[in-house]
Amino acid sequence: MSARHNATDVLKALCILKPGDRSDSILAYLNARGLELEHFGKMPPLKAGFWKRGRDLILIDTEIDGADIIQFFSQCRLTHSSVPVLAFHGGTRGSRDTALIRMGAFDSLPWDIDQWNTQVYLDRAITQAAQARKLLSLSQTDHLTGLYKQRFLYENLEKEIRRKSRNSKDLTVALLDLDNFKDYNDTYGNLKGDDVLADIAKTIQASIRKGIDSAYRYGGDEFMLILPETDLEQATRTLDRLLEKMSSRILEPLTFSVGLALLIDCDHASDLVRCADEAVLQAKDSGGDNVVKAVCRGREQYWLDGSRVV
Repeated sequence: MSARHNATDVLKALCILKPGDRSDSILAYLNARGLELEHFGKMPPLKAGFWKRGRDLILIDTEIDGADIIQFFSQCRLTHSSVPVLAFHGGTRGSRDTALIRMGAFDSLPWDIDQWNTQVYLDRAITQAAQARKLLSLSQTDHLTGLYKQRFLYENLEKEIRRKSRNSKDLTVALLDLDNFKDYNDTYGNLKGDDVLADIAKTIQASIRKGIDSAYRYGGDEFMLILPETDLEQATRTLDRLLEKMSSRILEPLTFSVGLALLIDCDHASDLVRCADEAVLQAKDSGGDNVVKAVCRGREQYWLDGSRVV
């Protein structure tokens, strides 16, 4: 995935439209439809950071000053391939529309088209954007728990590691592994087990910081949290609150082995995940139902406090 979205239903539109009454009416209509707008009245610098922002819909005036429309569509295909692009031009309907659609536009229309038809095109593009957002979410999330899939874990964790290298703030991951969950499934059945996993996921989602932390289904009965700007002590308090909520909400006699791993100087997501996994193994070896904290320095782990009974 090339552009990251926050967990929100609000569609985001990038609008590169020169100032004027037509642009104003289009922006007003999108705003009335509830879209979050990012508007540029002239062509912005198309640097790498520009393309990392999550968008659901793009509107572009193909004749705006400074526009290299071929380069623009080429970059859209690389970073926003599922995002519909609505292209405006100063010509008439016909060959210009065909050329823009072949470049990658979802649709194309001249500036002199009437307001009613403009809104029809906007509505169609908004519908396409919503459908693309939904399909993207389905491809990223686990159908049972609604949490992100493991593949997205590694993508997002690599981004957080790069962010940490810039801002020097702490980064911790937490791996939660249900103890003896196979025995639970054997006793009560897989459907009951699925209900428990879904309840755990809901509790996790309700407990983490929106737009900052993120949660993933790492394996069958394993869950991973990415906790930016969080050291081990803060992560421990977060897990204490989370596990307390789980024990009160989920009425089953289930416990967790938890591994916390703080990033120090390793460069790869796989190293940090492996460190958390090793911490979980140590927690299980000590009998389960506890938390083990570790720091990750490259391919070495240094245990800070052994295990701590929750």
